[in-house]
Amino acid sequence: MEITFYSKTNTLSDEIKDYASNKIHHLEKYLHHAMMGARIELEEKTAEHSGEKYRAEATIDLAKGLLRAEANGRTFQEAIDLIIPKLKSQIERYKTKKRGIRE
Repeated sequence: MEITFYSKTNTLSDEIKDYASNKIHHLEKYLHHAMMGARIELEEKTAEHSGEKYRAEATIDLAKGLLRAEANGRTFQEAIDLIIPKLKSQIERYKTKKRGIRE
């Protein structure tokens, strides 16, 4: 599965890319190879000087659908950590819906 990164405010370090990649690849085990690709967008809100000024957005392409989550945090890592539970929730709904169609 290919993961693409996008940031319009600054260049992303390899450390942050690796951190996000590991988190997204961890979700792959819940989908049993239904993931086709992922796009991670990371942004630093330059207008805000304190608080949750880092934004992470993940879009995951599935064989039959799309998952999307967004979160703000005090660091890029915190923002990434906050989107993972949102994506897991969407994965559960996707799997339930998929099972409902089969029955």
